[in-house]
Amino acid sequence: MVSNKESTLYGLGQRCEVTSPTRHKAVIELLREQYHYKILAQGKFLRIIQRRPKFLLVQPKLAAKLQDLKNSVDQRQRRIEDLEKSRSNRIRLFGNFVPALVAEIKKQRNFHRVPKGPVGMYLKVKQIKWALGVECILKGLMFNFCCHDHHDATILKKLMAQVAPKGARMPGIIISTFEERKHDINSGMIHGSNHPSFLDLVEVDDPVIFNCLIDQRAVERILLVESKEEARNYLRFSPPQNCREAFTLEGDQVYAGSEQRYYSSMKTKARVMQADVAQGISDTKAELANLRQEKAEGDRELHELQLERENNERHSRRLNDQRRQLRKEIGQLEDEIQELESVEDSAPVDVSALEEEVHQLQEQLENKRQECTAKKEELGKCNQEFANNKAEFERLQNQLMEYADQVEPFKHELHTNGLQVERAKHERKHYEGKKREQMAKIDELKKRMSKKEEDVAKDTEKAKQISKDRIKTKRKPQNIDNELRQMTTRIDKEQERRGDPAEITREYDRAKESYEEARRQIEKLKSIIKILDEMLQVRKAGHLQIRASTSANFRMRFIDLMHIRKMECKLRVNHQNETIDFEVQPTEGHKQSKSKDMRALSGGERSFSTVCFIMALWESMDAPFRALDEFDVFMDMINRKIVMELLLQVAKDLRHRQFIFLTPQDMSKITASPLVRIVRLNDPERNQSTLPFRRRNDTEEENGD
Repeated sequence: MVSNKESTLYGLGQRCEVTSPTRHKAVIELLREQYHYKILAQGKFLRIIQRRPKFLLVQPKLAAKLQDLKNSVDQRQRRIEDLEKSRSNRIRLFGNFVPALVAEIKKQRNFHRVPKGPVGMYLKVKQIKWALGVECILKGLMFNFCCHDHHDATILKKLMAQVAPKGARMPGIIISTFEERKHDINSGMIHGSNHPSFLDLVEVDDPVIFNCLIDQRAVERILLVESKEEARNYLRFSPPQNCREAFTLEGDQVYAGSEQRYYSSMKTKARVMQADVAQGISDTKAELANLRQEKAEGDRELHELQLERENNERHSRRLNDQRRQLRKEIGQLEDEIQELESVEDSAPVDVSALEEEVHQLQEQLENKRQECTAKKEELGKCNQEFANNKAEFERLQNQLMEYADQVEPFKHELHTNGLQVERAKHERKHYEGKKREQMAKIDELKKRMSKKEEDVAKDTEKAKQISKDRIKTKRKPQNIDNELRQMTTRIDKEQERRGDPAEITREYDRAKESYEEARRQIEKLKSIIKILDEMLQVRKAGHLQIRASTSANFRMRFIDLMHIRKMECKLRVNHQNETIDFEVQPTEGHKQSKSKDMRALSGGERSFSTVCFIMALWESMDAPFRALDEFDVFMDMINRKIVMELLLQVAKDLRHRQFIFLTPQDMSKITASPLVRIVRLNDPERNQSTLPFRRRNDTEEENGD
């Protein structure tokens, strides 16, 4: 179009010599058409730009929706896997790690009382249509475990940490003393209702689980009504006695009273209380197929949006190129218009009229230029305002989405807090009732105690008539009565036989004193025996410790002495069998033999090992005299020298002990000292046949003795 305008302008320029008014009209018309085209192109460009924020708003919502669908698909797949596994083991419905946890609980022997759980495993719904309602009533309580005390709860927490995978949600633990009897709920249960209560439709045989449901959820005050309309009307206008709330088949919760509250259930199907696992798998697969189809449609829609976005971006780039080209062509046209305005007519017909017309055209041209400049400035302001508004809109949109995401948890938390408040109110009433019952029992016991105290006071007055001092005893009254009767019978017999009550009384007093003295001595001896037993246990423990340390020192000393000759050895002390075994590895020169049997050693090695064994044993003994006889007979010079040095060193270290060493070897190389005394016996006479001793008779031996 621009090229056509240029050709038209060129033709007008050629014809400007013929008629000047025609030329000006053509130029003005061309400017108007060009300006109109410019406005249309800018409007089209702005409309395309305005379509982009709409896509930017739709895409995050669609992506979030697809992510939710993906999470739902994964959840349904895990649900199908759990249902498949639960065909053989129903407890898997409560969690993949729960079967392993229950098995570990059964193996553990440190519990005071074995925990019970999950709670839902002990429940049986009589009518399966109420499975969803029962799950909505109990909620997370079905997955909890019951413990007898804090000791068992601590062990159970450790087992949960061992078997549960990382990040898995742990079941709750309820600590309450196990009782073998169920709570009496006759005064607190629902009366006068045409609809069944929770306990009418759910069997709970275990008393611990039954009491847990009463204490934690107050199920005796929950009614089950099939339709929500009937439940609302029934609990609003004529709620039965002790009824606090009701649940419908869909799991909706309705509170009793004129200011009625109603909470719809977020669940649509039962998870763990359903009877037909195959039907649950079929329904879950159908839901999975629908979710996958919906996700495929969402993926398709997102793909179409992405294609549309790419097309719009390409079209926007093309329009920007055209817009830049249009501005360039407008500039060229303005230059040509200025050039045409500067050209003078060759043969003006009426110069004044033409000058006036040129002046008007110049004014119009200047006005158009100013208007174009103003429009450009206005366009820039509009673009800036559009960018600011777009940024503000995106900020507000993101803030709105954040607020929407934040509100949902608060709604759920508000609902949960409301339920907790109601539960706390019910528990408060429940425990206040229990408190009143206990106070009534306490009053009754106080009355009985007052009566018993009166009886005790009367009996005490009677006893003071016999003995002023109160006798402390642990004996039973029946035993004392029997003894009194025996003593009375004995007194009567003695009185009949001897006829002197005073003598019998004195004899009784003496016997009683003897008995008391013997009893005191027995008690004293018992305390002494107890102290001796405790001392004996301490001595036994000390003996075992000393024995262990002595054995270790003995073994290490023997090994150190054997290492002097670079001989490897092992020594084992068996206190139970009262044996000492040791094995010796010969010196480096005999390592090839690898013999560990003492019989396989040479005489010198065996003698050296024996002497080392005896020296190590000496350090564990406290004998004043220590003697060795012919200990170095089978030793070579090196072993004999080492052994003598070791023996002398031991003797010097233990100066408060006396050592006697007998040897047929030459000890001339050993220097005598105040601590070392060498006694050499005379050589025996080699030619005598018998010793010069005469036989002594018995008389001489007796006199000698």
